Amino acid sequence: MSPPALRACQHQLTWFRRNWRVGLSAFLQPTLTLLGFGVGVGALIQDERSKLAADVSYLGFVAPGLLVAATFLGGASEGMWGVTNYIKWNRGYHAMIASPLSIGDVVAGHVVYVSVRLLVSATAMALVLLFVDDARGPGLVGALFAGVLTGLAAAMLLSAFAAHIERTENFSWIQRFVLTPLYLFGGVFYPLDQLPAAVRPIAWITPLWHGVELARGSVLGELGLGAASAHIALLLSMAALGVWLTQRQYTARLTP
Repeated sequence: MSPPALRACQHQLTWFRRNWRVGLSAFLQPTLTLLGFGVGVGALIQDERSKLAADVSYLGFVAPGLLVAATFLGGASEGMWGVTNYIKWNRGYHAMIASPLSIGDVVAGHVVYVSVRLLVSATAMALVLLFVDDARGPGLVGALFAGVLTGLAAAMLLSAFAAHIERTENFSWIQRFVLTPLYLFGGVFYPLDQLPAAVRPIAWITPLWHGVELARGSVLGELGLGAASAHIALLLSMAALGVWLTQRQYTARLTP
């Protein structure tokens, strides 16, 4: 990556360091959800019903999915509010463009910043998962990769949308009718085959389900090379599409 792109990334990392509560929230929310669902709900499920995959407890089943869900929501937040902050509120992107930085440098810096932010969040969650017997193991490295890639795909797709719109009220609609339903019905808390067959394809075309399957398969050792390659290819394609769309929208929005 070029030095200008790294300088663009440093601008955003400085903001993140000053707003450390964002990182703390990104860690606490999924951790509390893990305790609430994995431990609380899992304790209410009879043993014969808690063996969902590879003779694993419900806590072991849901933990990798929550790691990916946390990075997915974190990436979505950066793609919406983070981009809006730099375009409309503190106009940081305008200051970058006024310098020798190009639109490509700004987009590349945004990609690096989001990746680092998601890696920090995913690593914090992975440290918590070390206390879960069924999730502990080398497969957590694959779950980290799946989480960052899923969050990056969500972030870049929504970055393009955020750079296009003027009214932030649209974000509440995305939160209510896109992100929250995906969080609940994207395979995080139960296998997707529990849903009606007619609605399963909706989850298949979203980053979250592919990330959850990749992380869970890595942690439980159930995912074959072909399936893993397919999930990775789809997530990379979504992220690449988001980067391309974001660059187009940044060019239209920021170029005088």
